[in-house]
Amino acid sequence: MARKKVLFCYFACLTAMVYLFWLFDLAVIGLSVLAVLFSVTLAVFRDPTPGVILPFICTLTIHTAYYAPYAPYLYGIAGAVLFLGIVIRLVRFPPCKRGLSPFALATGILLLSLCLSGLGAGTAAPIRLVVIGLALFIFTQTLFCKTADPSFVLYAVCLASLLAAAQFITLLFQIGPEAFFATKNLPGATSANQYANLMARSLPVLFFLSVGRKKGSFLWLVPTFFLLAVIALSNSRATILVSALTVICAFVRCVIKSPRRGAFLLTFFLLAILSLLLVLQRGVAEKVFAVIMERKLNDYHRFELWQAGLSKFLRYPLFGAGLADNMGVGINDSTPSFAPFWYHNTFVQALASFGAFGLLALLVFLSVALFTAFSSRDRRGAVAGCIFLLILAISMLDVHFYTPQTLWQTATLIAPFSAKKIFKRRIGAPETN
Repeated sequence: MARKKVLFCYFACLTAMVYLFWLFDLAVIGLSVLAVLFSVTLAVFRDPTPGVILPFICTLTIHTAYYAPYAPYLYGIAGAVLFLGIVIRLVRFPPCKRGLSPFALATGILLLSLCLSGLGAGTAAPIRLVVIGLALFIFTQTLFCKTADPSFVLYAVCLASLLAAAQFITLLFQIGPEAFFATKNLPGATSANQYANLMARSLPVLFFLSVGRKKGSFLWLVPTFFLLAVIALSNSRATILVSALTVICAFVRCVIKSPRRGAFLLTFFLLAILSLLLVLQRGVAEKVFAVIMERKLNDYHRFELWQAGLSKFLRYPLFGAGLADNMGVGINDSTPSFAPFWYHNTFVQALASFGAFGLLALLVFLSVALFTAFSSRDRRGAVAGCIFLLILAISMLDVHFYTPQTLWQTATLIAPFSAKKIFKRRIGAPETN
C-alpha cells in the first residue's frame, strides 16, 4: 500500500512538473528530462509501472515551441540516454521469455504498415527512417508494459486529462472567453480539439471509480462533471458527441451495477443540477450553443477529404500514398510529416496513407486490442477497452489516432491486459462487482 501511495505521488508530481514546463515554454528541457526519467525507469526497475505516465503527458510539455538554440544538444543527450536505457532493459529484463502476445503481434503488424507506407509513391528516406525508429520504440514499449500495473495506467489517463484541462483553462483565461468563442483558436501547439480528446479519455475511469465496491466514491463524479464542462467549452463537436454518448452508456451501466443505486442517482442528479445552474448563471451555455448553431453541420472539408482519400487509395492501392502525401483540400501545408493528420477519419486515413495492407493491419489491430481488453477477467480491462473505443470513435470525425503519441498511448493502455497469468500471480485475482 505504501508503494502505491509513493507511486501515485510520483505520478502527480510529474504531472505538475509538466504543467510548469508548459507554462514557462520550456519544452526542450521538459522533453529531455522526461526522456532521461523514462530511461532510468527502464534500466533500473523490473516493474515498468513508474514509466506508464510518460506516454500520456510528454507531448503536453509543448506550448508554443519545442526548439531552441541548445535543443540539438539536449535532445541528442536525452536520445542517447534513452537508447542506452532501452538496451539495458532488453539485456537485464528480456520481455519475450514467454513469447509474444497476440496484442504485441497485432501492434507490430500495424507499425509495419506505417513503415511500408508509400512504397512506390516516393516517400522521402528521412521520413521513412523516422517512422521506422518510432515504430521500433512503440513496439518495444508494448513489450515493456506487459507487466505494468493496470491501475496506474488508468490513473495516468486521469492525470493527463486533468493536466489537459488545466492547460486549456489557463489559455482560456489568458486570451479571454470572448476571443476564444469568436475564433476557437488557442495559442500554442495543442488545439482545442486535442485538449478535448485528452480530457474525454478519463470519463470511463471516473465512472468506474465512482461505483467500485471497496474504494469507490461518488466524489469521483465531481471531476467527471468538471471535465464535461471544460469539454463543452472546447466546442469540439466530435468529442462533445462521443463524450455525451459515453456518459449515457456509463450512467446506465452504473445504475444497473452499482450496489448503492439510490445514492449514486442522487449524487449524479444533484451534481448535474448544480453544474447546469452554474453554467446558466455565467451565460456559458448560450455562447457554446451559439457557436455550435453558427457552425451547424459544416463539415469543414471532411467530405472532400474523404473523397480525396479514396482517390489516393485507388491511385496507390497496396501501400497507400505514404506519409509525405499532400492532402490538399483545405490544407495549405504540404510539408512531409511522420504523423498523418488530415483525413479526419481513421479508416480513410488507413486507405489513403497505408493502402489495403494498412487497412488490413488496422482491422487486425483493432480486433485484437478490443478482444484483449474486454476478454480480461479484470474489470479494469473493460475500462481500458472503453477508453480505446472512445479514442477510435472520435477519430471517425477527427484526427489523432495515427499520431505517434496516440499509438504509444494505446499500446501502453492495452498491453497490461495481454499477460493475465502474470497479473494473477502478482496482484491477486481480479475483483468482481
